[in-house]
Amino acid sequence: MGKSDPQPTTINRLTAGFYPAMALLAGVQLDLFTVLRGDPLSAGQIAIRLQLDPGKLRPLLYALCKAGLLKVEDNHFSNTAEADYFLVRGKPTFMDSLGLFLTDFWGAAWQSAATIRTGLPQASHSATEEQAFIHYLDARNRTVGKQLSTQFDLSPYKTVVDVAGGAGGLALALVEAYPQLEATIIDLPTVTPLAEAAIAAAEATQQVRSLAVDLLREPLPGTYDVAVLHRFTNVLGAEAARRVIHKVGAAVNPGGMVIIRGPILDDSRLSPAAVVDVNLALINLFAGGEAHTEGEHRAWLTEAGFTAIERIGPDLVVAQKAA
Repeated sequence: MGKSDPQPTTINRLTAGFYPAMALLAGVQLDLFTVLRGDPLSAGQIAIRLQLDPGKLRPLLYALCKAGLLKVEDNHFSNTAEADYFLVRGKPTFMDSLGLFLTDFWGAAWQSAATIRTGLPQASHSATEEQAFIHYLDARNRTVGKQLSTQFDLSPYKTVVDVAGGAGGLALALVEAYPQLEATIIDLPTVTPLAEAAIAAAEATQQVRSLAVDLLREPLPGTYDVAVLHRFTNVLGAEAARRVIHKVGAAVNPGGMVIIRGPILDDSRLSPAAVVDVNLALINLFAGGEAHTEGEHRAWLTEAGFTAIERIGPDLVVAQKAA
């Protein structure tokens, strides 16, 4: 190549970025960071504790040092502050099932070319995989419910519906924070038994109920003061998402509110960067999977009778139902 010819700088950067990501996945799958929660250990000591081949383990340890998740001094390894905070099992900040999430989404993204060629999602979950994925999401949903309960004052409201609420973690977190709330969890018939079990385990049957509803074919039953759609519009195509929001609008009481949380693109479709990237997983996992734009959400909500539409941060849109 001549001096003025383009150089493969971006290609090389993207290629090199693959390996630190794979090191993170391997470290999580091996529960390596939990072993390193205390004093620094040598590669041999780590291998003994994890019953691994030290010769195969050593390159991973140094790769994680390069990636910024481990530190090494005198051939002894320890977690960085970030790894110790998020990747040590048993801590309240532990990113539980991160390995499952990464395997699922990165594995899905591998199928992108085939999905685009065929027009069909190549990484759709089987029934067993779907159950495992819902269980994984439930812990995260409980955290989201706690966040929403502090971010918004729900004390004036009496009823909330969690649309596509899965195993119920988000709804249970909301009623725990606001005892006056009565919550309804809406999901498909294959999912509602998970929510019913979680409701019973939480002894919350007086506050929370689960209904089996296919919102692509049925209306949203009942009326509610608050509707929450967490990571739902992004598993639907644009027209299906529009229809669902219209059904939600019909079920929200005048003066009520809707909270939509999940990956939302800017209107340029070039940002936020993480949402642009995750789209490569969404198109492979769901028939209509794709993150939609802020403008699309605003248009759908306006058509459904909502006003005072506001985007808060990269992944949250809230609106009020006209009184």
